[in-house]
Amino acid sequence: MFGKLMATLAVAAIVAGCATTAEVAVPFNAAEVAYINQSGPAKVSGQGFTRLSNGAVITCAGTKAELVPAGQYAKERIAAIYGNVGGGTMSVSQPMPSISAPSEYATMRRTTVCDASGNFEFAGVANGDYYVMTVVQFVRGQGFAPEGNRLVRLVRVADGKSLRVVMN
Repeated sequence: MFGKLMATLAVAAIVAGCATTAEVAVPFNAAEVAYINQSGPAKVSGQGFTRLSNGAVITCAGTKAELVPAGQYAKERIAAIYGNVGGGTMSVSQPMPSISAPSEYATMRRTTVCDASGNFEFAGVANGDYYVMTVVQFVRGQGFAPEGNRLVRLVRVADGKSLRVVMN
């Protein structure tokens, strides 16, 4: 038991030492993304999962899914983290760049929880660009290191039309 604890601490120290810092030059503008607080006719639904090399599927079951308005601040932030304004996939074992964010940014989003099949849904969504975010995380067997992926996708709600996004 002590050996596993020491190994876990060693891995955590190595990973923490690899973290980078990134900057977002664009200031956060709450008025630009105020549409997150408006009600619209659309639904944004989807499913988050990861397929393992043996074919097994692990979902985001029980994990938070978020709908974040994709204003200029969020787009620059996501590009700094994922290397692409459209989002992407990042291993949970990869350290996230450290980016300080204004407290108001964290409040301008909607959250839900993925169901047992990894499905999520946001109802009453107004037109606009959004990031859909979730995490698929698991531990194999008697392991101690989490595996899985952070999933982020840029979507556009237009003309009040609902959409479904599959994230893997």
